[in-house]
Amino acid sequence: MKTVRVSSLEPQDVYGALRSSRRGLSADEVALRRAEVGPNSLPPTKPRSVLKELAAQFANMFAVVLMAASGLTFLI
Repeated sequence: MKTVRVSSLEPQDVYGALRSSRRGLSADEVALRRAEVGPNSLPPTKPRSVLKELAAQFANMFAVVLMAASGLTFLI
């Protein structure tokens, strides 16, 4: 499939450049594109542990300020 900068095209020309229509792709076009480029899916990701998720919260300064504010509110 040829790369096209659709942002520079007129709205009516976008469908032709993407081989699509206002109603979307036909079933035949979907099968053809799946055969050409594969399924439209992302590879699975490895889940992060709870400890890594918690540590990531302290990397964000805004989250740290909110946690400190909630801690102070709890004490008051």
